[in-house]
Amino acid sequence: MSVASPASEHLAVVHASVAGRARFEVAGLYRSPRIKQQLETARSDMTGVNRITASSLTGRVLVLYDPDISMADIIAAIVDHEQLCINSYWNPRM
Repeated sequence: MSVASPASEHLAVVHASVAGRARFEVAGLYRSPRIKQQLETARSDMTGVNRITASSLTGRVLVLYDPDISMADIIAAIVDHEQLCINSYWNPRM
């Protein structure tokens, strides 16, 4: 899969043809160093995710994960965390 396909309202799969490696476009990440940092530090909260590299210059995230974990589980974990990041960005009291 090399063309962005929507996985949620705020997340699109850009490339996921290699097992254990996926690139996503994340709404709210572009030009947001705060969300970049939150996504990269979220790895410890996501089971099966080995590394997250986010770019606030491109709005994309590279996720290296255990290939035994389903893509649906990886997407769900990112969407859950991404929603928390975006909500806390717009509502800093969270």
